[in-house]
Amino acid sequence: MGFAGLPPLHALRAFESAARHKSFLRAAEELSVTPAAISQAVAILEARTGLQLFIRRVRQISLTPAGSHLALEVGRALHGITRCLRELVPPLSVVRISAPPTWTAMWLTPRLSRLTDQYPDLQLQVDASANLVDLDSAEYDFVVRYATHKDSATRRCRLFAQEFIPVAAPSLAKQLRTPSDLNDVRLLHEDDGSRWRRWLDHAGQISEKQYSVDASIGLFFSQGTLAMLAASQGLGVALAEPAFATGAFSRGELCSLFDFAPWPTGNSYHVVWLRSRALARNTRTVIDWMQNSARNALDF
Repeated sequence: MGFAGLPPLHALRAFESAARHKSFLRAAEELSVTPAAISQAVAILEARTGLQLFIRRVRQISLTPAGSHLALEVGRALHGITRCLRELVPPLSVVRISAPPTWTAMWLTPRLSRLTDQYPDLQLQVDASANLVDLDSAEYDFVVRYATHKDSATRRCRLFAQEFIPVAAPSLAKQLRTPSDLNDVRLLHEDDGSRWRRWLDHAGQISEKQYSVDASIGLFFSQGTLAMLAASQGLGVALAEPAFATGAFSRGELCSLFDFAPWPTGNSYHVVWLRSRALARNTRTVIDWMQNSARNALDF
């Protein structure tokens, strides 16, 4: 069989990784695909070249002489392409962010692997703090905040609305049918109880009922993350933002309660930066990624 032209690049990458690791499984882990996809890509390469590249045994592979020779050359070529791109494309510098702790822990962190997979050279520093920061100090490239106030000195882009639903561990959720049942459980707070009172007002308006629940008692935490963790352990019922609870829902740690639409606070999460400061390329990259991720805030 004669040479039929350059094989598909994905087949060459799969072959080089499998040859380097001497394992389809480890190659699959490195390239974030399945072992079957690696095996199929290698089979495509073997079919295109007419060469047997691996000797396949049970749970073990080894290179043939032809496979060893090709692996050496493909490895050199891919390394050369990577080196050339690193020389041509300037590295992304550090992007410094200040963001609320709960937003950072429950929304940003679970999605960060997508960002780092897409931009592996990106350096990110995140200060998880609810304290107001001075953007003029140049300590941060941008901040994430939830607010309605607009400042003429800054620019902003909206991510998603802040809204809340009551959540509890599955074992506790099955005991709760209406908001009146909240009298029989412990409420979990991240404030002085005013958020629960406002949610009860919201539920009463929707159902045209009045729920007499004492929202001044329960367990009080400094962060919503802790209240959600306590709820997942069956300690009571917390108010959670749906966008933050998606992972806990999919893992079966939390359930939403009652058949009410989420209560909107009127605030939204925004990315905020100084109007007078031009955004660096890497900073714009992170902001664009956040906006794209937030278009479906419940996607996890």
